[in-house]
Amino acid sequence: MKTDTPKLIQLLLKTEYLLLFIFFLYLVSQHSLFSWWIVLLFWFPDIAFIGYLLGGKIGSYLYNFTHYFGIGVVIFFLGMYINNEFLTYLALIQLAHINFDRLFGYGLKYPGTFKKTHLKEL
Repeated sequence: MKTDTPKLIQLLLKTEYLLLFIFFLYLVSQHSLFSWWIVLLFWFPDIAFIGYLLGGKIGSYLYNFTHYFGIGVVIFFLGMYINNEFLTYLALIQLAHINFDRLFGYGLKYPGTFKKTHLKEL
């Protein structure tokens, strides 16, 4: 990992992402809409990679939008507020996906580039 972040902090971050990934997977598995085929939605946020076909700046903005924790939290609470189980389920899947990506060092992208993230430079 190319970074100035101390090893202990890197370990703590990876442990945190792993635990949150497991936590959100557990919540997904306990949800009333759970079925194994719908877990394919786990990869849905990565559709944002298509934005890179339109350029690095658009690609990074779309990627960051679908990989930002705040969007998942807003979708979750919106689903709770309007009593829409599907939205809450999608939010849990998105939050699991984000933690999975962060566990492997895939963070939010800097504008105009794919390789530089807030966690490391790939």
